[in-house]
Order: sequence, then C-alpha cells, then structure tokens
Amino acid sequence: MDNQKLGKKNKKSLNKQVSIRKKIISHTISTLVVVSFLLVCVISYFMAHLTNGLMLDNLRPMAKTASQSIENNLHMMADRLFMISENPILTSKTTSASEKQSVINQSKSGIEFMWLALYNADGNLYIGSENSPTKIPGNDLYNNLKETENLVIDDTEINNNEIQIVIGTPIMQDSKVSYYLIGSYKYDVLNDVLSNINVGKEGTAFIINENGVFMAHQDTTKIAVRTTIYDIYGNGRDIQNLAEQMKQGQTGSVGTGAFYDKQYFSYSPVRGTNWSLGITAPQHDFMGDTNSAILMSILITIIIMIFSIIPTRKLASQIQRPLGRVTDRIAQLSDGDLHSPVDVEETKDETEVLSRALNETVDSINNYTSELSKVLGELSKSNLDISVNGEFNGDFIVMKDSLNKIVNFLNQIMRAIQQAAIQVSSTSHMVSTNAMHVRESSSSQADSLNELERESQNISASINVVNSHTENVNELMQEAMERLKEARENMSNMLRAMDAISKSSEEITKINKFLEDIAFQTNILALNASVEAARAGAAGHGFAIVATEVRELAAKSDESSKKTLQMIQASKSAAEEGANYAEAMDKSIQDIYAITKEISNITTQLEQAVDSEKASLDTITDQISSINELAQLNLSSSEESALASQELTEQADQLQNMANRFKLRD
Repeated sequence: MDNQKLGKKNKKSLNKQVSIRKKIISHTISTLVVVSFLLVCVISYFMAHLTNGLMLDNLRPMAKTASQSIENNLHMMADRLFMISENPILTSKTTSASEKQSVINQSKSGIEFMWLALYNADGNLYIGSENSPTKIPGNDLYNNLKETENLVIDDTEINNNEIQIVIGTPIMQDSKVSYYLIGSYKYDVLNDVLSNINVGKEGTAFIINENGVFMAHQDTTKIAVRTTIYDIYGNGRDIQNLAEQMKQGQTGSVGTGAFYDKQYFSYSPVRGTNWSLGITAPQHDFMGDTNSAILMSILITIIIMIFSIIPTRKLASQIQRPLGRVTDRIAQLSDGDLHSPVDVEETKDETEVLSRALNETVDSINNYTSELSKVLGELSKSNLDISVNGEFNGDFIVMKDSLNKIVNFLNQIMRAIQQAAIQVSSTSHMVSTNAMHVRESSSSQADSLNELERESQNISASINVVNSHTENVNELMQEAMERLKEARENMSNMLRAMDAISKSSEEITKINKFLEDIAFQTNILALNASVEAARAGAAGHGFAIVATEVRELAAKSDESSKKTLQMIQASKSAAEEGANYAEAMDKSIQDIYAITKEISNITTQLEQAVDSEKASLDTITDQISSINELAQLNLSSSEESALASQELTEQADQLQNMANRFKLRD
C-alpha cells in the first residue's frame, strides 16, 4: 500500500517537472536571445562611439574654415573702410564739408554700405549718407573706438528692419582723432558663409559674442530678439563650459548630453572681433544607418531563431522519447515493480546504454530480493538456523554480509537470553527477599530520623530566644553609648565655657586695674586742683569744693575697684576649681564610655556567635530534613523494589518461555 502511494507521488512529481524537450528548446532560444541582445548592444555602442569620434574630428576643421571665411569677409570690409579713411579730402583740414560729403556719397555708391558717415571726435554726426545716426556717444562702438583708437567691428544690430554690421575707424590729424568714419554693411557678408554650412538635417551654424548672444544664425529671427545660446541649448554645465571656452577664443569640439542622444558642437574664434563661430548638429542625424543596421541585426536574429527551432524540436524529440520510456520504467521500479520487462532502446547512443544497464539492474535486483525475501520469511517464523546464499555484486554484497551477521548475532543473543533467563529467575527471587529486609530497615530508620528532627527544632527555638535577648542587650548598650557620647560632648562644652569665663575674668581684672589707674590720676588731679584753688583765694573757693568732691569720688572708685578685684579673683578661683572637677568628671565619663564600648563589643561577639550557632543548627536541621526525606524516599523505593522484584520474577519466567520458542544453530 505504501509502495503504491509512493509510486503515485513519483508520477505526479514527474508530471510537474519540465520535460527535457522543453528545456532544450527554451535553453536554445534563451541563448540566442542573450547572444543577439549582447551583439546588438555591442554594435550600438561601437557605432555610437565611432559616430561620436567622426563628428568631433570633422566638425573642428569645418568650424575653423568657416571662421576664417568670416574673418576674410570682415577683413575685406575693414580694408575698404581703411581705404576710404585714407582719402586726402577726409584727412585734410582745409577741405570743406561738401567736399567730404561728396567723397562719402561716392564711396557708399561704389561699395555695399547701407549707410556711411563721418562723426566728430565728440560722437556727433558731421556728414553722412541717409539713415546715418545723428549721435553715437553711449554706443559700445564709440567707447571702443575712443579706447583703442583703431578699427572696431561692432555687434550686429537691427536698423530699418534689416540686420547690419557696423564698422568704424578713427581718422587721425596731428596724432589726434579728428573724425570717426563709420559704415554699416549688410548682414549678407555673414549669412553667405553660414548658409553654406550644412551639417545633417537639423545641424546649424551660429556666431555669438562674449555674452553668449547670437550675432549671426541661420535662423535670423533669433538675432532680432537677441536670443542667447542658453535659451536654445539650456543652461547645463556642459553648455556653460562650452560658452566659456568660446568666450576665451578657444578652438575645439565637444559633445554634450547622453551617450545615445548627444549634441555635437565645434567652435572657433573670429579674430579681430569678440565673436566666436559655432557649428552644431544632433547625433540622431547621423545614426540613421546605424539604427538600420541594428534593426537588420534584430530581424536576422529573429529569422535565425525561427529556423533554428525546427531542428532543435526534432533533436529534442529524438532525445525525449526513448529517455521518457526509460524514465517510466524507472518510475515503475520505484513503485516496487521488479518483474515487468525493460525494452532496450536501439538508439546507438547513451540512451541505449542506459536502457541495457536498467535491464541488467532489474534482473539482478530480482535475484537479490528473492533470496533476501526467503531468508526474512524464515526469520519471521522464529527460525534462526538459516543464512543468505548465492552470488551478490556491488553494494548488495554488503547487504548479504550484513544480513548473515544479523542472523549470527541473533543466534548469539537468543542463546545468551536463554541462559540469562535462568539466572535472572533465580536472582529475582533473591532480590525479592532482600527487598523485604530493606523495606523493614528503611521504616525503622525513618522513625528515628523523625524523632531527631523534632529535637533539633526544639533546640532551634531555644537558640532563637537567646538570640532575641542578645539583640535587645546590644540595642540597649548602643543606646547607652549614645547617651555617654552626648555627656562627653556636653562636658567638653562646659569646659570650653569655664575656660571662656576664666579668660573673661582676666580681661575684667585688666579693666579694673585700668579703673584704679584712672582713680589714682583723678585723685592727683583733685589735689592739684585744691592747691590751685588755695592759691586763687576766695575766687577759687568753689573750685576747691569741686576738687574735694572729685577726690572723694576717686577714693570711692579706688575702693570699689579693689572690692571688684577681690570678687573677680574669688570667681576665677571658683571657676578654676570647677574646671578641675569638670576635667575629672570628663575623664570618668571617658572611662565609663570605654567600658561600655567593651561590653558592647562582647555583646556583639556573643550575638555573632549565637547567629553562627543558629545558622549551623539550621543547616543541621535542613540536613536532617533532607535525610528524612531520603529515608522516606528509600522506604517508598524499597516497597516499589519489592513489588518490582516480584514482577521481575514473573517476567523472567515469561522470557525463558519465549526464548525456548526459537530454533538455534547447534
């Protein structure tokens, strides 16, 4: 039943797996797709790289040539203006304005000027053709002419709805500027050059000044509205670097933007001006052939894939069919089918070798399983007098030897079991008798331990009482020591107070001595006053009375100070005697404190000893309790052992009966 379930499970797993035919086809297609994709990517990359290099190499000389053409045109215009400015009529101070006007009109009609005029040194119009500006101060051209005193080409401008190029040069007289000759050319001199530059479908050429403003462009509307290079191509870092290099008058070429969407620029300065000529073209104008080649590569790859699928499918079918039949037979083998025949595939390849090996494997397994089944059947009948015979190959030799060893081992075990069953039966009876004796001894031991545990608990209670009294005595001794400590502090304070009184008495004695000196001096002054009053006669009679009263008062003060001194000396003697008694009392308190502290230490040691005895007794009590528990456990174990020994005796008898059922080798 289990083999059938396993076989169904294997078939389901095989059905869920992808066939080798599908794997071969999918692997071939995926390989072609990956190779084609990589090939297209490589071609695209190198074509874009090649286009990039060619464009940068070709645009640089093109920009250089175009800028030289514009320089030649501007030089030609400058030469014509120089030729006019060197006319003696214009340079002479003696010629009239009409004569100069005639030269201007004649020069304008002969050369393609839009207007031609002569201006004073202050920039006001002196003479000129029609449409000539009346003033030029404040104009960049005028400022540059004053600064350089040389020919200046101004930026392009719009005049009468036409784009023009203004050129001016100073006319010198006595090393000073007397006039400025300024003429305006048509924009055609620049447009002719730019119109002949054709780079791709969307390529263009332009000229910018130092501010990035278009001075010339194939789209003239951008000149009229003063469009900048940033307005057209953005304000990114690449464009800023490009404009900066053009402003600095450098020559070069650069590509901006993404690798497959570049905008190519080539630039070169226009010497003699602050202009720079640029030529630009988008990459996609030159990638048409490259894109066509890429599309053609993809199309060819798809065609190759389609035509390669047919032989791939045929080859996959040739491999799949015989391999599938061999796989089905292996699946039947996994289901336990060892008797169905194996068809040998005549394919002249590995599949044929596989099918023949499978056929031989099935035959060998049949022989092995038959012999093994016979031996296992006898083992199931309790017959151990048997062995595996026949010729086995490969790993099946291990199976044969292992089964024979198992049979031999079982013979040895069963023989040992039969002998051991007899010994176990006799031993179990002996164990049963001993278990009963152990049970009786364990019961007596448990009773003795219970009595010992009760006695240890009574001792522990008595020690607890002693410990409680010891703790109370210790607390009282601590309180007495605190009181003695306070008495010591109060006695020390009293000694300090009496010492202060003694010092105060000494100060009062000094003051009293000072008062005696004052009384003595007062008495002398009173005597002197009496003498002087006697000399004064009747006029000093009143003063003599006052002197007599003062002398009597001094005598009384002297007598009072002496009495005060006697009292202070008596108080000082009493204070010193009290200090001596206080010191003796302080020494007695210190002795009492030391004795009390010693008693407290003894009490503490006694408390620690009681705690130690209590802890030891608690440990003994716990150990007795543990021994009692073990004794109870031994008692229950001995009872269980007695019961188990009885069961062991019965099982030994049953084991002996079962072992006798096996047939063993002699």
